[in-house]
Amino acid sequence: MKIIFSYLLIATSILSVNAQESDRIFKRFKGDVSLGVALPTGSTANGGILFAMEPKFALMNKLSVGLRIEGCSYGQVYRQHS
Repeated sequence: MKIIFSYLLIATSILSVNAQESDRIFKRFKGDVSLGVALPTGSTANGGILFAMEPKFALMNKLSVGLRIEGCSYGQVYRQHS
């Protein structure tokens, strides 16, 4: 039952989104780039930067498939025990 509900929800959301469609030009290849802050938990970790890249290929005007590539860079704090 959950699988059928999931398929119906996805199909409904794909077919019902029509915002600003008439002004857009159809492009086969798209991509997104994101930057953020990495906040790890723990006493020996510092914050850092988070980056993500998502290239996409459009199958139809409202449906595209892609791959999300993420990574982060943060520093370690080394404490000297006395």
